[in-house]
Formats: sequence, structure tokens, C-alpha cells
Amino acid sequence: MNDDIQPVKARESSRASNPTFGSAWLKDEMSRGSGVPDEVSSKRLRRGLVVLAAILTMVLAVVWIVVVPREAICPAAGGPASCTQETRTAAGLRWSFVIVACYVVATSVLLIGRRSLRVLLPTTVAVFLLVCLFALGMVSSSTGFAIQRW
Repeated sequence: MNDDIQPVKARESSRASNPTFGSAWLKDEMSRGSGVPDEVSSKRLRRGLVVLAAILTMVLAVVWIVVVPREAICPAAGGPASCTQETRTAAGLRWSFVIVACYVVATSVLLIGRRSLRVLLPTTVAVFLLVCLFALGMVSSSTGFAIQRW
């Protein structure tokens, strides 16, 4: 055959020689699971936990300062005789436990799923907020509520 053909020496690619794109960088990215640096991920996680804690605090404050002390109006509207202020207090306590349990689940999901915070954080906050709004409605409707006319 033709002995004049010499094998072409493979050039080093610019990515292989660049420390930013070297194999150590690639292994680090693959082990981490995302292209987000740890500092950004930690800030995002911290921000999400603070938002969840703020929602928890505000909802529990609204339940116990605004909703539970309202007067039970279902006896005046012909509701059951067992409809008293204690019914609303029991509902407030029951739904407070549900809210706190959902907060624990939400923070656990965020701490366990750190790799996909970009999707997980807004979803978790939105679901937790919906559960809190539902709980507020359930506590306030446990003994009825009057709508003010202006």
C-alpha cells in the first residue's frame, strides 16, 4: 500500500487544555447534577426557606389573631346547636397542625431536592401557599362568617 500516508496527530482541543472545561470540571459538574454554583444554590435555598417561614408566621398569626376570635354566627343563622366559639378554636388548632406539618414537608422537600431548586422552590412555595389559603378558609367557615356590606 501507500507508505506516504502519515497518521494525522490529534490536536488537543481548546476545551481539554482550558482548565475551565477540563475533565476535573466536567466530573465536578456531573457529580453536582446541575450547572448552578454552590453559592447561588445556597442563596436560593436560604431565600426559599425564609419565604416559607414568613408565610407560616403570617398565616398562623392571621388564624389566631383575626379568624379564631371572630364571633360564631351559625347559631344565629339556624346552624347546629354544637356550633360554638370552641368549634372555631378547635378548627384553628387542627388546621394549625396541618399548616405546620405542611411546612415541615415543604422544607424537607427543599433540603432533600437541592439539585433541582430552580423548579422545586417556586412549586413548593406555591403549593404551601395554596394549602395555607385553604386552611384559612376552613377555619373561618367552621362556624360561618358574615360578609360586611359597605
